[in-house]
Amino acid sequence: MKKSISLIEVLISVMLVAIVIGIIIQIQNRSLFFFDKYKNSNDLISYLVASSLYIPPKFDRNKNIYLYDMIKFKNDDFRKKIKEIKINVKDEKIKSIKKEFEDYLLNINVYESKYSFEDQLSKKLFFIKFEE
Repeated sequence: MKKSISLIEVLISVMLVAIVIGIIIQIQNRSLFFFDKYKNSNDLISYLVASSLYIPPKFDRNKNIYLYDMIKFKNDDFRKKIKEIKINVKDEKIKSIKKEFEDYLLNINVYESKYSFEDQLSKKLFFIKFEE
């Protein structure tokens, strides 16, 4: 019985270690890709929410807005980051209800505002407008 390791055994063990390291690197790259995609998606959602909060609803918009023009920031890095962000805003009247009471007439209008970012992400907000 010999007590040494043969060359074939060493080559097989090196090959197995290389395969395991390759799989680990591939899994790490894939998880970093999904993390980056998730982070970008969260940034886009926060931009859309900011634009919906800082832009008053007019109920007749169908235009592109730039977040940089609507909100002023003191942080230069953040200003550079949002300078080219274009958000499409589209308002649509969904429903109109007229309700009569004894001494007045109440008009209720329901609007849908769609905020979208370069066909990557879109959010819908609903507004109710009451008029006498």
